[in-house]
Amino acid sequence: MIRPEDLLVLDITLTNLAVGDDGALHVVDRAAPGRVVFRLPPQHIAEAAFLEDETRNSPVEPLPVRSAAAAPSRLAFDVPEDGPGVPFTVAGLLDWAALRPALAPNALPPGTPTTTGGVRPAEPAPDVTALELAYRLIVSPVGEHGWQHRSDPHTADGVTELWHTRLVGTDPLSVRAISRRETNPFVTSLNQDDITELVMLTGDFGNAVKSAADLGIPRILWLLWTRRLSPWGRAIVPPPATLTARHVLLTALGAHHHVLGKFDFPGDDQQPADLVRLGVDVPSVQAYEHITGLGRDQYVKVVRRGFLDTGHRASIVKITERKFEPVSLDPEPGPPPVAVFGTRTVLRQYFRIIVTQPVLDYRLLAAGYPKGRREMPLRTIELRTLETPKIDLPISFTAEVTQEAIDRAVSNPIWVRASGQLVPFDFDSIDGEGRRVSLRKPMLFIPYSYVGNTDGVITTFNGASATRRTAAAGAQRLALTEALPAKPDATTAPTEYLTFDLVKITGRSGLPRDYLPGWLPQALTAGVRLQSVEQLTGTPRAVEVRLSTTYLDHGFDPAANPASLFATYPEVGFGVGAASGGGVASPAVKLDALSATQGAMPSKMAGGVDAATLKSLLAGMKLFGTVDLSDLLAPMPPPVPGGPADGSDADLDAALADPTALIRTPVIRTRPVPGPGGVPIANVTRLVWKPALLATPPVKPVFALGSAQFLLDVRTVTRLDGSSPETTIAGELRGFSLTLAGVVRVSMGTMKFVSLPGRKPDVTAEGVELEFVGALAFVDTIRRLLPADGFSDPPAIAVTPEGIQAGFSLGIPTVGVGVFSLQNLSLSAALSLPFVGKPAGLRFALSSREHPFLVTVTLFGGGGFFALGVSAAGVEEIEASIEFGGNISLNLGVASGGVYVMAGVYFKMSTSKGTELTGYFRCGGYLSVLGLISVSLEFYLAFTYRGKGDGRNEIWGQASLTVSVKVLCFSASVKLSVEKRFAGPAGDPTLEQVLSADDWQTYCLAYAQEAAA
Repeated sequence: MIRPEDLLVLDITLTNLAVGDDGALHVVDRAAPGRVVFRLPPQHIAEAAFLEDETRNSPVEPLPVRSAAAAPSRLAFDVPEDGPGVPFTVAGLLDWAALRPALAPNALPPGTPTTTGGVRPAEPAPDVTALELAYRLIVSPVGEHGWQHRSDPHTADGVTELWHTRLVGTDPLSVRAISRRETNPFVTSLNQDDITELVMLTGDFGNAVKSAADLGIPRILWLLWTRRLSPWGRAIVPPPATLTARHVLLTALGAHHHVLGKFDFPGDDQQPADLVRLGVDVPSVQAYEHITGLGRDQYVKVVRRGFLDTGHRASIVKITERKFEPVSLDPEPGPPPVAVFGTRTVLRQYFRIIVTQPVLDYRLLAAGYPKGRREMPLRTIELRTLETPKIDLPISFTAEVTQEAIDRAVSNPIWVRASGQLVPFDFDSIDGEGRRVSLRKPMLFIPYSYVGNTDGVITTFNGASATRRTAAAGAQRLALTEALPAKPDATTAPTEYLTFDLVKITGRSGLPRDYLPGWLPQALTAGVRLQSVEQLTGTPRAVEVRLSTTYLDHGFDPAANPASLFATYPEVGFGVGAASGGGVASPAVKLDALSATQGAMPSKMAGGVDAATLKSLLAGMKLFGTVDLSDLLAPMPPPVPGGPADGSDADLDAALADPTALIRTPVIRTRPVPGPGGVPIANVTRLVWKPALLATPPVKPVFALGSAQFLLDVRTVTRLDGSSPETTIAGELRGFSLTLAGVVRVSMGTMKFVSLPGRKPDVTAEGVELEFVGALAFVDTIRRLLPADGFSDPPAIAVTPEGIQAGFSLGIPTVGVGVFSLQNLSLSAALSLPFVGKPAGLRFALSSREHPFLVTVTLFGGGGFFALGVSAAGVEEIEASIEFGGNISLNLGVASGGVYVMAGVYFKMSTSKGTELTGYFRCGGYLSVLGLISVSLEFYLAFTYRGKGDGRNEIWGQASLTVSVKVLCFSASVKLSVEKRFAGPAGDPTLEQVLSADDWQTYCLAYAQEAAA
């Protein structure tokens, strides 16, 4: 049927109908339907769409734009068997009011449920209604409906109306997508997945749960899976939805139509993976809207489900719309140049992200967190950015971009970008103290089809740069943990940023059914402004902290986390160098943790410190340069609330003065120093420590601590003008004794050390007593000669970068009683307190090598000296010498003479120079006659052993005879001496040392054969 006036074009097919005598069409075989099929020209033309975003448009090339026409559409009607028939005229054939629509098997009324074995989409039969209103998408009206149009051409004011037929019926009008055809490869408004899922959602009545037998699984497992998807007995797959048709008009030049639909399958509480294993196809299209005019797309929207990395539901919206764009035509020749501008219409396609779930409460998700949500300091996130600008797709904007490239880009996780920048999503959160804070961060969008790939999502997010995973907080006060009832705001600090990563959920037990992602966000790091660290360093900057493992594992459980530790950060050193620490201590405390009750502290002290940890923690803190302070301390219990750490500075001072009080863990306090007008000019950081000591620590020298006390008070002033910090140190060790090498015990009432800025260290030792014990107990009677305060204000003190030397010497007057005389006797002692490297030591001496004591009894006499050097490492040196003998002289006037005999022993043992032992004998005599002639004779014999260490030693003997003669003005002297050394096996020279290379060559040639003549 062709009518040029109004462009009516219909191809009519009659089935089981014939023209009766009345000129009307009647059913021939009543056992089969009599059907009239009207075929219309293509109702839609697909055009290539071109991408755009906020700043870019892909070029519209090549021209003309690619396009493809849809297949012809058709309307089919059944003729009633007992009716008057259809008049076989143009008007009669166009009167469809009395005809019944003939529809495809799956063009079922709204509300028809899905069933196993239900009608599946298929190519419609040629004698049923099939409308291709969108390229390759076949739709059909459903429910009560009909078609309304004029039978005759309508002309008004000389213009004839284009023939068209309008879909009419109950409100709202409903259509279903009943089938599809394969799409073309160029970019169009609807891609293959869009069309497939629209058919699935509206025209598939067989997309239902398969039976246990069909799936090949036990029925008990099938029941478990189905009840998980439908715990309340509702249908797992709801009836297919219908599309609402605002209007549908068919013409010879194409259709005018506006259809839209929203889809609630799958449900928010249905896991896609659970549906798939029960044999259900799972779509992701959430909404669809399509507007055409005369078969040309005007506006097409496809909305697909997805999620943000925070777990919020979101959707990606694809919009294709017709736009008018200016175009420059070819300029006309001739001066001046002239250009003609016009417009053209083109389909532009772009994408947006919209948020469909603005608020997410993470308290409801605590069961899915490995650490019970302690790793997530935010209770809720309420997104305020609900729609993005046109986003940048991670593909190149060229004319050759393919549908496959676009589909691949939007089927994987996308970092949301627009105008070349990450899009910041603003959101409000409630922290652990109930405080509202505002943050913003970039977001990763995860398509619904990708949500089951939890590992892929976590890898994509956690592998991105920190910039993409960081939420800016703008120095707002934010609690890093849930509120601690005993100390509100104890974990709150001005926060510059939070950096997140994703963690895999531990299981779905206890999780809300409508939370589908397999991941949860957690705070990885936070940039916070810590007043204690800023005051210590004098630098106002954010410190990157992490929630501590102890807090994450145990929270604020007093048994497992007695110190209420909640965060760690990079080490900040507090203390002094070794040279400033002096003989009492060289402290270097590393602050790297935050406690809700103690503030900044070393993390190793948080849970109590055993001996091994104590040694590691206090490495570098020594007494007397070599004794590790950790060896003297009892294990430290964890800090507990209510101790001196919670008190004022006056409470700390009282604890230091109280002999029964202890400050078991270092307490660190920082406070500002106000200047004029109350403005801070400096910060003072104070470290106070008074730990418990072991009664008999297992160290050398042997310490007897008993009720001894050790205290340390360090104050560092950090000026805010950037000048160098100044440190004051006061340390004391009270009531202790130490035994060096088991032979000398030094007892001290108090050893004090004070170091003030710009001054030399001041060390005092009061109540010092020296006692010889062990092998030298016999010398103890000399101890009474040493003054008890000999080291309190010593006559000699020297402070050097290496340490402090303090000592004295005491000379004893000559003692003479009858024939007995004791001369040149002196006692000396020197105490060494090194700063680093060397052990503390004591040297005791009775006279010296240069000034030995002398003892005379009648004609016999002798002398000697004794020195003992001991240190914290043991005996360093022993040196002693004694000499004895007799001397007889005779004077007869004319002649005089004398004879003497002397013998002695010298012994020296040194850890650096080995051992040396020497014994000698010396005798001689002289004779003088009238002073004119004199003769003298001396014989000397010595035998020495020296151990050099490393297995090397030597022994040598030495003897000499000296004869001197003097006659008047003439004198002569003759000395005969002999010496013999025995170096031992380790001292024998090598062959290389005694034989040169030339000598060896001569030796070898002596055995060489002469060449044959």
